[in-house]
Amino acid sequence: MEKRTALAALALASIAGCSAPPGVEPIERLTEPIVGGVETPACAWPTAAAFSSGSLCTATLIHPKVITLAKHCLAGNGGSVAFTDALSGGIPRTVSADHCISPPDGADFAVCVLAQEIDDVPVIPVLFGCETDILKPGQEVALVGFGEIDAGTPNPNGHKRWVTANVDSISSDRKTITIGDPTHTTCFGDSGGPAFVKLADGTWRVFGALSGANPPACASPASYIFTPTYVPWIEQQTGIDVTPCFNGATGVWEGGPTCQGFPMNPEVALGTWANGCTENLIRGGPSSTCGPPTDAGLPLRDAQADTGNDAAGGAGEAGVPEMDGATSGASSGGAASGSSSGASGTNSSSGSLESGTTAAGGDAGGGGCSSSLATRNGLGVAPWSALLGLCGLALRRRRRRATGPVT
Repeated sequence: MEKRTALAALALASIAGCSAPPGVEPIERLTEPIVGGVETPACAWPTAAAFSSGSLCTATLIHPKVITLAKHCLAGNGGSVAFTDALSGGIPRTVSADHCISPPDGADFAVCVLAQEIDDVPVIPVLFGCETDILKPGQEVALVGFGEIDAGTPNPNGHKRWVTANVDSISSDRKTITIGDPTHTTCFGDSGGPAFVKLADGTWRVFGALSGANPPACASPASYIFTPTYVPWIEQQTGIDVTPCFNGATGVWEGGPTCQGFPMNPEVALGTWANGCTENLIRGGPSSTCGPPTDAGLPLRDAQADTGNDAAGGAGEAGVPEMDGATSGASSGGAASGSSSGASGTNSSSGSLESGTTAAGGDAGGGGCSSSLATRNGLGVAPWSALLGLCGLALRRRRRRATGPVT
């Protein structure tokens, strides 16, 4: 309770003094939200969290144990992470970030390893490999944060907000990406916050961590660190696989049991924090964005059939709310958690195809050969054949990657 009270008090104060790269105004004060946006519904964009380490910023959960944020948000080697819709009225979850590090190239970027897993909130994976081809000038994306509405206009109750904006440009070294316009951008307190994009299959990916903006702040395009560029460094430093569909070191598509069940409707009211924001979650099926949706040892479709669900469940259709409120069909039945309703392929615009687990866990730093991993990735109570396939994938990934502990 003391930690929650301290975080809420910090959220309601104006805090400055952080630094950003030369020529870029930092977006670090967190009392106030996204410019031109709206408040998020209950449990929407649940991986966007508030981060406190001397000042208050926004961070992004990219794995149950890992968050990304802006380096200038750090004051020391750790901080406190709040998973919530607003910074007043009680914070549902607060977790410590035990170790935070930044890359050696000096980028305004950092990752932190959490003291405990957030293993029930649906993680949106990092955009990677051929998926990054979608980010061209004009591409619509979603920006999320706890910052001010505009310069000098506080965000009532410190509520999380989001806005859609368009990609402006990507730097030649692919380390930063500029997004937005004077009326659709970010403001003080949004630093470190995420930029998301929807892929052609209806699932979402995260690709940016807000660094700052050119003057005037809160009325100009925002500069984001391009997270995909730093994935190999993240995995090498943490020893954690944050790319459930790819080999993070090489960018090669792997597919496999972890490559499925990604959120399709994170922008809507997903439910309650007590249930991990999953009651109304719609998950995608096996992903095939850059290659076949199978692992060399275990076809995903067969693994799902082995759980006892009707094989037809892998081809279900579900109505997915678009960002403008329209509805479109998207295949999502293949990621059911083992319940008959999730695997039936029923057409539903609000029903959850899986609840209470996350599908982007990957190999959380080691073992991976457990029934909990099978459940987390939408296979329900997996048979031994599916479990052995998961173990094989985890062992192959560990052999491929010479990852070390955080130093």
